[in-house]
Amino acid sequence: MKIIFLDQIHSTNNYATEQLRSEDIAEGTIFLTFRQTKGRGQGLNVWESEEYKNLTFSLVLKPGFLPASSQFLISQVVATGIVEVLDQIIEGVMIKWPNDILVGTRKLGGILIENSIIGYNLEWTVVGVGLNVNQEHFNKFQPEAISLKLITGKDVDSEALMNSIFDGIMSRYEMLKQGMIDDIIESYYTRLFRMGEWWKYRKDGTEFEAKIIGTDEFGRLRLEERNGRVTPWPFKGIEMVW
Repeated sequence: MKIIFLDQIHSTNNYATEQLRSEDIAEGTIFLTFRQTKGRGQGLNVWESEEYKNLTFSLVLKPGFLPASSQFLISQVVATGIVEVLDQIIEGVMIKWPNDILVGTRKLGGILIENSIIGYNLEWTVVGVGLNVNQEHFNKFQPEAISLKLITGKDVDSEALMNSIFDGIMSRYEMLKQGMIDDIIESYYTRLFRMGEWWKYRKDGTEFEAKIIGTDEFGRLRLEERNGRVTPWPFKGIEMVW
C-alpha cells in the first residue's frame, strides 16, 4: 500500500483518474484527504464530509484479468470487504444496493467505482470510499446519515480504520483473482439490505410489492413481484419506498 496524502482536494476520485490517465499508478495506491470539498456519489449525488472527521479516499486497482462485463464483482468485493471490517466495531451493518453502507436504515458510507476498459477487459479501477467516522452533526440534506461515533459514542482512529479497510478489500480482491466468484456473490447477498423480503418499490410514481432475489451479471437489481414476474432494474431505475 502506498498512500498519497492530499491536503485539500475537490474529489479524490477525480484526482486519481486524472493521474491514471497521465502516468502509471501502482495497484494498491491510495489517494487520501481529510478535506474533500466536492466529494462525488453515484450519478449526480454529492458526498459531503466535515473536515478531519471522516474517511475520504480512493484506491487504485488493476483488474486486467476481469472481463468488463463482470465489473460489478468489484463493487461486491469492495462492499463486503468494508462491511466485514466494520463488523469488528459495530453491529447491523448492511449493504444497500448497489453499494451504500447502512446501519439500520441510516447511511454510514458510500462507494463510487469508476473503471477504464481496454478491449473486453478492465484496465484500471478507482474505488472511492466515503465513510462517516467522527462527524456528529449533519446538514439538512443528510438527515439519514449516521457515523461510527454517533453509534459507539467514541472517537475512532480514521487512519487505522483505513488500513483495516484496505486489508479487507484486498483480501476479498485476492479471492476474485483466484476465481472464487460464488463465494463473493454469496457474501454480498448475505449482507444485502432487504434481500428476500417483500417490500414496496416505486417506478414512475407507481408503487408495487416485490422482493430482491439477487443481481444479474451486470449488477442490475433482480426483483420478483407477487405474480412471479422477475425484472432486472438498473441503478436509479427503481426506488425503494422508505
